Amino acid sequence: MQLDLPTGRRYFHSTLIPARDSSGRINRIVGISRDITERKRAVETLREREAFIRNILDSVDEGSSLWTGNTGSFP
Repeated sequence: MQLDLPTGRRYFHSTLIPARDSSGRINRIVGISRDITERKRAVETLREREAFIRNILDSVDEGSSLWTGNTGSFP
């Protein structure tokens, strides 16, 4: 769920649990919501960076992209 608040858009994950009375009927709902805005933004950033790196690697010729770190030269 997302909410547009005066401080900006925030994202929440909510869990709702039915509470039952002694006869088994649902008589209320218990809920908890967690603010997951920072986690969502971090995932979006990672996806953007992954796409950026993938585009770079796709544009580089495979043969010239191989590099050996130990010798500092191409194989």
